[in-house]
Amino acid sequence: MNVDIDDLVRDALALGVTHAAIATVADIKFNEDFRTQCEQNACGTYNKNWMCPPAVGQIAELKEKVLGFKQGLLIQTVHELKSSFDWKGMMASGHKHTEIFRTILDKFDIWFLGNLAIKCRSLHFLFKVYIS
Repeated sequence: MNVDIDDLVRDALALGVTHAAIATVADIKFNEDFRTQCEQNACGTYNKNWMCPPAVGQIAELKEKVLGFKQGLLIQTVHELKSSFDWKGMMASGHKHTEIFRTILDKFDIWFLGNLAIKCRSLHFLFKVYIS
């Protein structure tokens, strides 16, 4: 399927993402320290999520696959919480983000690499979608 980049960004924004932009994959900086934090179970989701290690695969394999693409769509949703302890709000936000994300995947035939990192302080509700 031939994906129109402008349509992808426009549709993502129309679906309710807070930010959407196209990134050049060659410009992405891979940081293996982040993966080390995963393996040390820093966020508590190691081996509990299909998008987390070890299920997601080895970092070298993922990097090679990502570098096979020219561009990627980065999307972010931001949701207001009552407090930093608003667990129900966090879960509702995660479900809303996942709903939007799945709608994008249904509309466009694309491969994705993502992390719904509710517990991970550095990547709250950030997904990356790579397209060729």
